[in-house]
Parts: sequence; C-alpha cells; structure tokens
Amino acid sequence: MSQTISELLKDFHSLALLSARLRHAEWLTFPTRMLPAGGVEVTGIRDYVPGDDITHIDWAACARQDEILTKVYERKVIPHAHVLVNCSPNMFAFDSAKYELGKQTALAVAYLAAHQEMPISIWPYADKLLGRSPTVKRIGQFSQLTGFFDNIIRKYEEQGPVEDEAGVPNNFLASVTSFVEVVTQPGPVVIIGDFLEDAIFGENSLREALRMLRKAGMVPRVVQINATAESQANETGSRHYRGVQTGHSVRTIVTNSMRKRYEQLFEQLLETVSRDCSECSATLIQVWTDVDREWLWRQFVCGE
Repeated sequence: MSQTISELLKDFHSLALLSARLRHAEWLTFPTRMLPAGGVEVTGIRDYVPGDDITHIDWAACARQDEILTKVYERKVIPHAHVLVNCSPNMFAFDSAKYELGKQTALAVAYLAAHQEMPISIWPYADKLLGRSPTVKRIGQFSQLTGFFDNIIRKYEEQGPVEDEAGVPNNFLASVTSFVEVVTQPGPVVIIGDFLEDAIFGENSLREALRMLRKAGMVPRVVQINATAESQANETGSRHYRGVQTGHSVRTIVTNSMRKRYEQLFEQLLETVSRDCSECSATLIQVWTDVDREWLWRQFVCGE
C-alpha cells in the first residue's frame, strides 16, 4: 500500500502524540549508563593530575588527607538512535512491497525519535552500508530524510551490487561490522529486513550481528518483513524462475514434495530469526507486507 508523504506525516504525528501521552516510545528506550567525568553527580575522588580544573578540587578532602584530590563526576549518556534497513535487491521483489514497508517503518521510527529530540540516523545496507542519512534531532529537520532513500537507491542501482562469496549481493553481518566500527554513540538500534540469507545459506549472520551490537553497548530491536507470496511455493508444473538477488534464470518442474519442502524451509526461517533474537534479548516483530501499518507502528510506542 503506497502512501503519500503528507499521509505518512499525518500518521506519524498521531503516533508521536500517543508517545507523548505515554511519555515514552518503547522501542527507543535505552538504559541509563554512567560515564566518568563531565557530569553533575560526584561519585568519588582521585589524586590531582596537572591540568585538572581547580574548581573540581575537593578542598575538604584535601584538608582531611593533606594532599590535593580531585572530585570524580559521572554523566548520563545521551543516546543516539539508529535504524539499519535492508535495501538489497530482494527487498524490491513483489512490486517492491517489502522495500516500501521497510522505508516507511524506518521513517516512523525516525519521526518518533525526532519528536522526543533524540538524535537519529538511518543506515541503508545491502552488500555493504550504502550510506548514512543526515542526523535528525527535531521534527523541523525531518524533511531531510524523506528524499534520502530515493537518492541512495538511485546511486546503488547506478553502481550495481557487488556479489559476495556466496553470489548474493547482501551481506548483513559485514554491514553491521562496518556500522559498529564507525558509530561511537550508543543507543537503540532498529534493524529492518527479511533476513533471507540465514535461510538460504544456513548462516547465523543475524545472531552474530546482534551479539556484536550488544557488545558495542547498543540495544537492538528487529523487524522482519516478509511478502505473503514468499511463504508459498507456486503451483506445480513447469515454472520459470529468476533469482531476485543474483539475476540468474532457471526453468524447473515444481512437484508437490518440492512445494512442501519450500514451505517448511520458510517456516524454519521464521523460527531461526525468532530464536536468534530471543538468545540475544532483542525484541522482534515479524510482519507481512499487508500488515496494518498503524498497528505495526504502535508497537514501537506501546510494545504491545
């Protein structure tokens, strides 16, 4: 279902009002972390080091211990939210329904963050990170994101994907590895994709990526987008297929046993993604492209 920008903004605004009434957005919550220095709460003292601000010297402690001591402060981390969204060729199958839902979902999360003045960036990925959106900190800056996807996809189509060793131009784990290397501000991370590579190649890229994000101090949440047609094999008989990821074409005979096996594999994909998220304590929503978008986006606020 395609919506205009004005229609989306209207829906996003209603969502933000709900978030304001509840005084939080569940998917953007981030545990308070304390870091040394620069804060307002004194947590201890240490020996004076040349260059320390003299206003931070604890004169009472100096008098008691007869040495120069400096107060140690802590400060709360201001979280920076991020959205990683799959923009590989597979997301453009089935009339680009998965890509459109992924884009709209990323924008919904970004609008919520901007409404509560939490800095947020969007990171499209395919065989690698495709770029980074401007960091948005308030609603007045939101328009910077609306044309961002189209520009990224246009450049990606002009350059063409780079196939990995498996022959598929999608490398989620490599994308997350690059993301962790360049991001220095911790915060909630919403990951949007179909994660088909796990089913096709038996990889554990999602699990490894979630562990990597956790280790880097991030709080990952996952939205898996599926197209209804993907879960069901075509009718039996002679069929011609073209791989969305690789572009390779093949003609084959589809039997009843093949159909059942395909449907079993797809169920295993859903179970694998669910298990990986559970093991890594990552909230997961699995949806289809015909999902009620208002219901989906409310999950980001209420976590129902």
